[in-house]
Amino acid sequence: MPGHVAGTERLVLLHPDVELRADAVAGGGRPVVVRGRVDVASRASMFAANSVHADVALIDGEPGVVVAPEGRLTLVLRFDVGADRIVHIDIEADPHRLCDLELAVLD
Repeated sequence: MPGHVAGTERLVLLHPDVELRADAVAGGGRPVVVRGRVDVASRASMFAANSVHADVALIDGEPGVVVAPEGRLTLVLRFDVGADRIVHIDIEADPHRLCDLELAVLD
């Protein structure tokens, strides 16, 4: 499938020391911090079911992904990139934080 990244291919996108942080809402009641590309890829795959509702967007002027089923924002993912690899992923689902974000969905 064009544009599809599957299996170990997605690991190539992650820096070996990548860090994922999820707030308490996204983390199921407690903040989550995961380090290392294998563990981050495994944890990030938990959010794969949301991908059907995901769109690329600018989040406070920076590229990221918004998840908005039926137009209701539930989750944002922000990515920091360095040396052509993702070095940090920040996942936010706290409604109080989400309402303060400046968002622009990209076509």
